[in-house]
Order: sequence, then structure tokens, then C-alpha cells
Amino acid sequence: MINRLFQVFVSHSLPMLFTVLVLGLGAMTISHSSVARNSEMEALNQLEQIQAYYEVIVAEMDSLNLVISTNPAIINSLRYMLELETWAWMDISDFRIIHSFFSAPANARPYIESIYIYLENSRGRILTSETGITTISAMNDTGWFDSFRADGGKSEFRAEYALPMGGSRGYIPRPILRISRTIYDTKPQPIGLIVLNLRADRLVKDYPSSFFGEGSFFVVSDINGKRLLSVPREPDIEPERLSRDYVSFSLVSRRFGWNYELNIPESYLYRLPRAIGLITLAMSLGACVMGLLLTHKSSQKERWFLKNVLERLDASGTRKIGTGPGKDNVFDYLNSRILRTFLEQDYLRMQKEVLEYRALQMQINPHFLFNTLDTINWSAIALLKGPNDVSRMIQLLSRLLEYSIEISENPGVPLAEEIARAKDYLELQNIRFAGKFLVRWNINAPINIQVPRLILQPILENSFTHGFGEDRGLLEILVSVTRKEGRTIISLEDNGEGMDKETLERINSGGTPKTSGSVSIGLANVRKRIILFYKDQAEITITGEKKKGTQAIISIPETL
Repeated sequence: MINRLFQVFVSHSLPMLFTVLVLGLGAMTISHSSVARNSEMEALNQLEQIQAYYEVIVAEMDSLNLVISTNPAIINSLRYMLELETWAWMDISDFRIIHSFFSAPANARPYIESIYIYLENSRGRILTSETGITTISAMNDTGWFDSFRADGGKSEFRAEYALPMGGSRGYIPRPILRISRTIYDTKPQPIGLIVLNLRADRLVKDYPSSFFGEGSFFVVSDINGKRLLSVPREPDIEPERLSRDYVSFSLVSRRFGWNYELNIPESYLYRLPRAIGLITLAMSLGACVMGLLLTHKSSQKERWFLKNVLERLDASGTRKIGTGPGKDNVFDYLNSRILRTFLEQDYLRMQKEVLEYRALQMQINPHFLFNTLDTINWSAIALLKGPNDVSRMIQLLSRLLEYSIEISENPGVPLAEEIARAKDYLELQNIRFAGKFLVRWNINAPINIQVPRLILQPILENSFTHGFGEDRGLLEILVSVTRKEGRTIISLEDNGEGMDKETLERINSGGTPKTSGSVSIGLANVRKRIILFYKDQAEITITGEKKKGTQAIISIPETL
């Protein structure tokens, strides 16, 4: 009887248990691979967030440079004060106003160590956010000035890791990330520079990261491979161990050329897929054990009639012992794991699209920028004793900036509002190029549909960039809104210089143009945001020919 039971187990239950074991091992392999990919995607997303965080901080330099480079009055006034031997009461008042512009960011942001503004002067003076006006010879930290003198101000943007030494006894040097940008006059010739000293320890401390495990670190290097920042500071890991025990992820900044490298211990990165693999293997082995127990239990309950059915089992071979609960439990587990994996992948895909759209739409949000522009506006009105073109341009620029960085629950705006902001941009250009272009509007469709922000301005900017040529006459732009077959068609057409065939093909195919200009990047940005906003149901086509103008056609569904 025992031999017969063993034969029944081998011929009927063992194939089923072998199948369950194979399925369990397959599920373990699939789960391990899928979850491992998700862990790598999460690490890359983390690195993208790190890059965005630090580049927003470095963008403080753009705001400071904008304050100076767009207002020659500030440069001339600061130069005048740096050259004075003694100051009058009015000079002190002007100095306080200028100093407040540049000390405000340093006081408001704990990661800013100090700000220097240097303009060429015979007395070797410099304006700092810490001590006001002082001389370079009196400063302990002059490495920035040596670098500026070494290349004659030819480098527009510089970044370096520095460890300035203090003058007082007991001073503990704090590492800084130094960003400097050259100031040019109208020729252009280098006339000085702005230096932004960022505290490396606060840049590390203020970044909220929940992904780093024990032993993880990331490094920021410049375009030449020179280290600018590392978290934790100066990790001491041998190259052999780094390549063996760590998984590295890297991104290169298109704006600064910096390389962001995130290194995570392999044991930490793949801890979840390995745990899932062990659990799956344990459950598969448990299913096998359960099958054995069920077979044994079933044989005990049915032993009394096995003698009567052995001949039938030998003849037909269709009776299978041990099928039922054990098999159902394994397949339920497999189904739940596969469904959960697909749901997790779909959720991550949706989250990635939302983050990508918001990152494309909003680049920076410096709250003090509007206050600075407002101050410049009133300064222009005061200098010219009334509203003027400069003050109007600043008002229009403030309105466009506020529109571009406004945060709302709804990522879209009515087409009417987008057209209004486009007209603000055209008014701004009309002040610059008065009488050199003509814009005609042809609105023959409702303009209350929702569209992404800033889809018209980059296309109009393309018209101005490629619209004026040496042998071209009046630039004419036609903007029309029509309806066709249940879709809204927005067309922007000009008679400008146009673009070559290769650039048009790369833009229309969704690729990144070879040129790094803001216009080509702006058109690619518009295309991607339209596709994300309308979930692949809208399209934008750029047509044209060299010397014969350009036309951009946006086809939008009226309902999603």
C-alpha cells in the first residue's frame, strides 16, 4: 500500500508541485527584476531632484546679475562711490539703497555666506554684504580676485570649491561653493564681477532627502571633473570598492555642464527586490510543503477506499490527488504580486509625467525678484521724472515673470489669458523695435479653452529671433485662432528668415535641436508641455523655409 501511495504521489502530485515551484521561481525572478528597475528609477528621480534643488540655488546669481546688468545707473553710481575719497550725506544714502539690494539675499537665505560686487576702480575697493565697502587688500579671502585677474575676466561664469581662512584666532574655516559671474559694459568689456559664496555645510544640511541609506553619497563636479561639493564631505572610498559595492547614477547639467553623481551601496539599493525574492522563494517552498501535507492528509482520509480504486487509477490515470487549496493559494499569490507590480509601475509613470510637466513649466521662483524689479521701476520713474519706456518695460517684464511662475492647482489657463500675456510680450518688443514689425490678430473661435502657460511667447520669440535680417523689410506676424472638425487651431505665421530643414525636422520629430539657443530649446519645451498637458491628443507642427518665413500650427482637442 505504501509503495502504491508513493507511485500516486510521483505520477500525479509531483508534477503539480514541480510546476508550482517553477512558477514560484519565475515569479521571484520577475519580481526581483521589476522591483530592481523601480529602485533604479527612484534613484534617478532622486538625483534629478538634487540637481534641480542646487541649480535653483545657483540661479540666485542670475537674479543678482539681472539687477546690475539691466541698470547702468546702479553700475555708474557704485563706481562713483568706490572712487570717492570722502562721502557726502547723499552718497551715504545712495550707498545704503544699493547695499540693501545685495545684502537682502544673504540675510534671507542661510546657505549664502556672503556676496561681493567688484567694479574696476583705482582705489582697489569692493562692496560686500558683510562689511559694506572695503578694500581688497584688507580681505583675507582674495582667491576670487586672483582668478579674475588670471584670465582677465574672459570667463563669464566660474565655480569652485574654496576654504577661506579667517583672520581671528580660533577661527574654523568653513568650506564654500563660490560662484562668480563677470560684469560687462556695453562694448562688451569685463569691468568687474559678482561673487556669490555659498556655505557647503548648509547646502548639504538644508536638502531634505529620505532616499539616502547608510553609506550613500553624491558628488558635484564641474565640467573639468573638479569636485565642487560632496555629501558626505570627502568620502574616503577606494575605487575598487566603489566599482564593486556601489551603484552609480549620474546626470550632466545642460545649463552649467556640472556632473551630478549619486552613489548608493548595492546592498541598500536592491534590498527590497532581494527581500521580495526571498519571500517568494519561501512561499514557493511552503507551497511544496503544503502540497506534500495535503497529499498525505488526503491519503489518510481516503485510504479505506484506495484499494477499490487502484485499478481505475491504473487504467485511466485521470485522478489527481492533492489538487485544490495548495494550488489555489500559490496562484492567488502570483496574481496579487503581478497585479501589484503593474499598478506600482503605472503609478510611478503617472508621477514621473506630473513631475516632468511641473519641472518644465516652473524653473525658478525667487520671491525677492518682484521687489527688486519694482524698486528699479520706481528708480527709472524718479530718474526721468515720470513714466517712460524703461518703466513700462519693467512693468511688462514683471507681469510676464509673475505669469510664468504662478503656482495653481490647475496647470492650465484660459486661452484668452495666454493671448493677453502674449500681447504684453509684443508690447515689450514694440518698445525695442518700434516700427519694425506688424502683428495682425484673427480670432474666429472661442478662446475659453484651457491651454498650458507660455505656449505662444516662445513661438513669437522665435519670430523675432529669426525675423530680422540684413536684407529683410517689415516683419509681419499673423496670429489666428480657428475651429476645424471639433478642434481648435492656433496658427502663428511670420515672413522672417525661417529655419533650415534639419532644424525643422528635429523640432517636429520631438528631438532636441543641435543648437543650444533659448529659442530652439523653447520650441522643444512648448512641444513637450503640449503633449503632456493633452495626453498625446494635441500636436504642434513647425513649417517653413529659409528666407521664406515660419509657421507654427497647434491643434488642440476641445474636449479630453
